[in-house]
Amino acid sequence: MIIISKSKNLDYDKTILPHGAIEESGDYIEQDLNQFIYKDFNDMDSGIQLNFENGRQASIKPISPMGDREIMLIRKSLKTKPEDFIGKSYKEILNTDFEEKVSVIP
Repeated sequence: MIIISKSKNLDYDKTILPHGAIEESGDYIEQDLNQFIYKDFNDMDSGIQLNFENGRQASIKPISPMGDREIMLIRKSLKTKPEDFIGKSYKEILNTDFEEKVSVIP
């Protein structure tokens, strides 16, 4: 099972800050992750960056060798079956079993 929110091998943005806010300042209201609707993603040197319809972004990065494998499977799912993710919320994506998604891809 590869579920981003439950993985001990991945680090991901747990909050998405308003434009220009600095997390350490505390001068922001935590936003509901259901309001960020997935549009597409970009590869990063280490991990992936999810892009949302409202222009915000979230990153997912490996923190162990197993995390590299998990990122590879997540990337494969997002590339080969984008229609399964476009329009879903960030929270839904964080709770998707990517291993199950990859196992059904021909």
